[in-house]
Amino acid sequence: MIILHVTYQVKEGCLDALLAAMEETQVGVLSRQEPGNRTYRYFRPLDAEDQVFLVEEWESQEALDAHKETAHYRKWMEAKKALVASTEIQEYRTR
Repeated sequence: MIILHVTYQVKEGCLDALLAAMEETQVGVLSRQEPGNRTYRYFRPLDAEDQVFLVEEWESQEALDAHKETAHYRKWMEAKKALVASTEIQEYRTR
């Protein structure tokens, strides 16, 4: 299994627009419906006003690679370009 912890540092004043883009692209809903997805959840850290934290779990590299080819993933990547200052990804793998 592959577990991703993704932290988005949102550009100043863009948090509401980012949350709206998540809804508009349906990236969370559609990703959770993909084969091989176990978890795809967004969180707002209590101690960081302009951050969004994402936890993803995928059964295999193949499932994660397929996710990156979906239309909703590509729409999300395009939408977040103008709204996110930086992205930090921590990746964990289990056997």
